[in-house]
Amino acid sequence: MEKLTTEFKNQIKINPDNLEAEFLKQPSLFATYAENLIEMKIIEDKCKESVKITMAEVYTDMKNNFASYGLKKAPTDPTTKSMTEMNEIVLEKQAELREAKFTVEVLKASVEAIHVKKSSLENLVKLKVMTYHSTPIVEGMNKEVRDSMRKDLINA
Repeated sequence: MEKLTTEFKNQIKINPDNLEAEFLKQPSLFATYAENLIEMKIIEDKCKESVKITMAEVYTDMKNNFASYGLKKAPTDPTTKSMTEMNEIVLEKQAELREAKFTVEVLKASVEAIHVKKSSLENLVKLKVMTYHSTPIVEGMNKEVRDSMRKDLINA
């Protein structure tokens, strides 16, 4: 998963000219990313368990089948523990766990960004109601010119 996908960045952009549509999209956007976060936390928990189980299996196998690891006698507990931590299968499982943790953190940041968007939308509505982005009205000025001036002020 990319850190923050282009799609997500587009989803959290606010169109100040269509606040109603932005508000309507907000609940489903939040639900999607919150659900993804929950699913990823479950995957992370499974990865943690997988690391523990794999380490236990490798540890036990090293103790019982030390000859298959090129050892002449059973290794001591600290040696077995060190060899277990360096085992290729264990390292792969730990890499999977790190990736899952990273994805969980990205999704947490995404959910937080959605909360910030909601707050920003609320503030934009308040500003709009207070005519913060008002434009001067000159007699004879057509609607297109007024809209253009307003957009220029907003984007400035």
